[in-house]
Amino acid sequence: MGPILSLSGFGLAAIAFWLLAPIAGYFANKYGGPAQEGDAVVLAFTIATIMMSASLYELRRVFRSFYGLIELAVTVGLATTGFIAIAKHGDPSVVLSPLLSRIDSLPPSLTFLAAIYVGVRALDNIGEGLSTEAKQKWDVIFPKREPE
Repeated sequence: MGPILSLSGFGLAAIAFWLLAPIAGYFANKYGGPAQEGDAVVLAFTIATIMMSASLYELRRVFRSFYGLIELAVTVGLATTGFIAIAKHGDPSVVLSPLLSRIDSLPPSLTFLAAIYVGVRALDNIGEGLSTEAKQKWDVIFPKREPE
């Protein structure tokens, strides 16, 4: 399995779980009640987050510079929302520009991005800490691009 095929597989799995979350919630509510609906949706989105982390980890192994640009964009987004929260903490009536107001409405989305980032770091640390034998199996699941 090549790096692009592996990347595609993890990405498609993440999208599938993302799309299945509302369906899982519907059936859980229909057959188990409202409490199970929330549980099913959270579980599906959590699995999607893990699969998205795996996809981005593979992207990091194959296209490291491009992944670095993604990291930088997420850093800017997280820092911006953090500074907006700091600015509003002292005075909730602080008026924000339309762009910053839109960013201010994204914190749950940015928390999701932060969770994916931590997942990528976790996979990297796991991969780097494996024994030689385990590392060979790891490289089958997450193939690395060969140096040119």
